Amino acid sequence: MTTLDQSLRTLNDAAILSTRLEHIHVIEELDATSGSIGLFGFTELAKWLVIEFCDREIRYVIDNDPAKQGERFNGVEVVSFEHALARPPDVIAIASTTSLDEIQRQIESCPAFANTRIVSTRSAAPNDLSGDRDVEYSWVAAMMPPGPGRALDFGCGFGNLGLLAAQRGYTVTALDLRDIFWRYEHPDAELVRGDVFDLDLSAKSLDLVINCSTVEHVGLAGRYGSPERPDGDLEAMQHLLALTKPGGIMLVTIPVGRDAVFRPLHRVYGRKRLPRLLDGWDAEQKQFWIKDEANKWVLSDEAAALDFEPTEKVYALGCFVLRRPADEAEYFWEGT
Repeated sequence: MTTLDQSLRTLNDAAILSTRLEHIHVIEELDATSGSIGLFGFTELAKWLVIEFCDREIRYVIDNDPAKQGERFNGVEVVSFEHALARPPDVIAIASTTSLDEIQRQIESCPAFANTRIVSTRSAAPNDLSGDRDVEYSWVAAMMPPGPGRALDFGCGFGNLGLLAAQRGYTVTALDLRDIFWRYEHPDAELVRGDVFDLDLSAKSLDLVINCSTVEHVGLAGRYGSPERPDGDLEAMQHLLALTKPGGIMLVTIPVGRDAVFRPLHRVYGRKRLPRLLDGWDAEQKQFWIKDEANKWVLSDEAAALDFEPTEKVYALGCFVLRRPADEAEYFWEGT
């Protein structure tokens, strides 16, 4: 392996020194493995690992950002997840410091990586997003009413919320822009690849919409394949409102804090944009979470959550039960 000084000279980037020191345990974990290596996330840490493990076969760096795919670093190509399936490595090291749980689920959900060992990294920063899906998925599970009905899992990813809805009696369309691999099939859950704006559903046809950590990405080009659309998130919420029956509900979880946009990763919703996002919906229940000093999610009041200063690596969480109001004509008819 190259020495620290040699690596720094090669990269000509002193910032990578701190990255290496913060993630020294990743080096140690990879040292304890053998065989070919794949990296997940084209980050400074990934560049460090390419150099540090130059005596091992590094097959590729996987990145879900299409803008990064096709790049090379020291001869190692950045590829899509789908491309990586043809040549599974012996070890995958997650070189991202965000969405770690989601990335690990993505790897574990794919049979091609059944024999691949995962080295999971954790940011050494005081706070990161680890455990966010535990909070979000438990909220959706707790708040989901029983079916029957028609449900949309918007941006389903590699999670199991569409399956949960099917088990609760709904007929489910699980939608994502990416190719998604599920380890299960259910007669009432259909997996569809596509854009929500192109979805072939009738107005007022949905009883339930699951919108778990999805809408904040809509319209931010460069991640998840979304085209550039500055107000895509607001337009998506209005589009979903039109697809939902009067009285139907949306279960939504989103980043909250002081208003911010971290391209191409996500938006954070604060006092300015949050009301615009929820416009037209009735918020029946709300719950907010922030990270404490031990990097654990803890319940928070709304004011503290919206005052949270976000970064691209951490934000507060907002969980909502939204309901489409009854149509005015239906309201008066029911009252007669």
